[in-house]
Amino acid sequence: MDKKIERSPKPDSSHHHNFDSQREAELSKQNPIKPAMLHGNKPSKGAQIDRELHLEDEQRLREKGIK
Repeated sequence: MDKKIERSPKPDSSHHHNFDSQREAELSKQNPIKPAMLHGNKPSKGAQIDRELHLEDEQRLREKGIK
């Protein structure tokens, strides 16, 4: 079993998958449906609802003159 562990490749911290999750997390904060769209997928129902709520909140803030 030790030989098998020695032969297995070690994870590369600079691998592109390690950075995608952080970038996608930031994108999803700005626009919850964007990560799914970038991957060519249909956004989930929850992401669509989050987007609608975010837009409504922005509209309310604009009406109040805060944003």
